Amino acid sequence: MQVMKKIVFFDLDGTILPNPSSEKRFFFWLLMNGQIGLKQIWEALKYSFQRLCSFKNHVFVTNKAYLTGLSVTTIEKFAKDYSQKYLLPDVRLVLKNYIAQHQQAGDIIVLLTATLEYIANVLAKNLEISNVIATKCAIKDGVFCCQSPLQLPYAATKLTLAEKFCKNLGYEIKNAVAYGNSSHDLFLLKSVGEAIAVTPDRKLRKIAKASGWKIID
Repeated sequence: MQVMKKIVFFDLDGTILPNPSSEKRFFFWLLMNGQIGLKQIWEALKYSFQRLCSFKNHVFVTNKAYLTGLSVTTIEKFAKDYSQKYLLPDVRLVLKNYIAQHQQAGDIIVLLTATLEYIANVLAKNLEISNVIATKCAIKDGVFCCQSPLQLPYAATKLTLAEKFCKNLGYEIKNAVAYGNSSHDLFLLKSVGEAIAVTPDRKLRKIAKASGWKIID
């Protein structure tokens, strides 16, 4: 009897990597290396102010305006260098082992994260994860635009993208597995068949305990 493969979704920030988030750290690295100037800071502040009523406390997650006017090629290169130098050594060994176990079982692994795709792609390649669903920014003529992301796997949208991935492969989300660390991951965690909370925040820990989910600290 053939055992059906599982689809396994791994969150990145706070799960595979410890906080603070990979993108937040990348922002400050770009700033220190002179890639972000007054124009980018102004556009980011303006974006937050204009969209505060619409996105409320999520406005900072959607705000990629700090990349406005910067070359995609340059950011991709900086993201690769930064990820290899600072993020890969920070990957949690216990999560690396869980990924390896799923790989050995033949499961379909997906890195599902709100971080920039340029960061996610480097980490996924190193961890031998072939499926990546990450944030895609608006681009025109090879430079970043001051717009909301074209794709942002966060909160409810993370679940929507996960469901779409499963459907495309003929699977149901209720048969999937998901690893997450934040209460914002609850949309996804409550929908899968097996939810694993990794160093969860207070709200997620409470729900994980009440639901009998596995908790990794």
